[in-house]
Amino acid sequence: AAYDAERALSSAELRLLPALMRAAALRFWISRLWDFHLPREASMLKPHDPTHFERVLRQRIAHPVHA
Repeated sequence: AAYDAERALSSAELRLLPALMRAAALRFWISRLWDFHLPREASMLKPHDPTHFERVLRQRIAHPVHA
C-alpha cells in the first residue's frame, strides 16, 4: 500500500509480478544452496538453511499472486 501511494504499478508490471516473485525466490534459494553446499572462508558468513526459499518458490509456482 505504501509503494502504491507513491506510484501505482502499471498493468505490465502487475502482469509480470508473479514471474518476478518466482525469480526472486529462485535467486535466494540458489544463493543459499551455494553457501550451504560450497561454503567459503568468511568470518561473517553463516550459511542459512536453503529449504525456506525452496518452499517459497514452490508456493509461488503452485499459487501465483494475481493482482
